[in-house]
Amino acid sequence: MKRQNEKTLPVNMARYLSGLLLALAINASGGEQPVVRIIDHQPWSCLFAGQEYQNMFTLEPSGSFSGRMAWRVEVNNRIVANGEKKSSFGLAGPAQFETAFELPPLENGLVVEGKFILTITDTATDKVAARLEKKLHIFGRRPVIAQSAWQKHNKIYLFDPPGTTAQAFEDIELPFTAIHNPDALAAIKDGIIVIGAGLSWRDYRGLFGNTITAAAAGARVLCLAPAEGSTPLPGTQGAEYPDPSRMMFSGNDIITRFDKRFDYYIWPTDGHVSAGGFQLEGGRAGITGNIVARGQGWPWVEMHFPDGGQFLLCNFALIDKWEAGPVPRFLLVSILENMRKKGEKK
Repeated sequence: MKRQNEKTLPVNMARYLSGLLLALAINASGGEQPVVRIIDHQPWSCLFAGQEYQNMFTLEPSGSFSGRMAWRVEVNNRIVANGEKKSSFGLAGPAQFETAFELPPLENGLVVEGKFILTITDTATDKVAARLEKKLHIFGRRPVIAQSAWQKHNKIYLFDPPGTTAQAFEDIELPFTAIHNPDALAAIKDGIIVIGAGLSWRDYRGLFGNTITAAAAGARVLCLAPAEGSTPLPGTQGAEYPDPSRMMFSGNDIITRFDKRFDYYIWPTDGHVSAGGFQLEGGRAGITGNIVARGQGWPWVEMHFPDGGQFLLCNFALIDKWEAGPVPRFLLVSILENMRKKGEKK
C-alpha cells in the first residue's frame, strides 16, 4: 500500500502558492490586474524571538516598473522591527530581493502573534503597487516544562544511544531516565518511553517488539523518526505482537491537533517537515510497515491498546530541525504533555 507525498504540496510549489495566497497586490488605478506580484520563498509563520531573520522574495512585475521597498514587523499594533531598500529599483522582469529584521526577545514559554508587512511603492505615482501581509507566531526560546507535573508515574524513559535526543531534552530541561538496554523496555508498564531519533530497527531488531509489548501493558511510547527498518504491522496476519484496539495513520495536518498555530506543511530552512515515513506493503506473509524516505509513507502513526497504552510513531524532523525553528521543540513538548495527561486519566 503506497502513499503519495506528505499531506503537503511539493516544497517549491508550496512556497509559490503560499506567496500567491499571502500577497495582496493592488495597482494605482484600483484595477484587478496587479502591477507587481510578490512571491514569498520562506512562508513559515513560526519564528524564534530575539533572532535575526533574512527573508527572500521574488517580485514579478506585469510590465516595466520602478519602485521602492519597505517592510516592518508589528506586534500588538506596535512596530518592533522595520527596514527599507533606500534607493529605488527598476524591474523589467522577475527579480529577487532580501529583507532583514531582528525580533525582540521574549521570556521562555511565551508566544505572541504578529505580522510581517512588505510594501512596494510605485515611484512614478507614489502609490502602493503591491503589499504582502503575513501572520507571524513569535516564540520564546524554550517551552516551559511543568516540572511538578512529571511525577514518578509520569516518568520519561529515554532510549537514545546516539545521544542527540537526550541533548535536546537537556536543552529544554525536560527530565528523563536514560535506558541503555533495549530489552529492559518491554518490562515498563507505566510512564512514557521515548525512542531517540535516527535509530535503525535493523540494528536493534527487538526494539519495535519491546515497545509494542510495553504499550500493550499500559505504557505510552513515542518513537522518533527511525532511520530504517521494517516490521509486520500489529493487528494483521503474521504479526506476532499484541493487537491494538485501534490504529490511525495521519499526514502533516496532525500537527495542528496539538497547536493550531504550528506550521505544518513547511519548516525552515529547506521546507521539509518529515525525516521519513511509514509505508505499508502487502504480501503473502501479511502487511509490512517499512521506514521510507521523507515525502513517502505516513509521517504519523498511532496505535492504541485496550489497557490504555499507546504507541506513537512520529516521523517529523523534531530533532534534526531542533535549532531551525520553534515548532519542533514546542511540538515535542506538546506531544509529551498530551501523553502525560492521557496517563493521568488511566
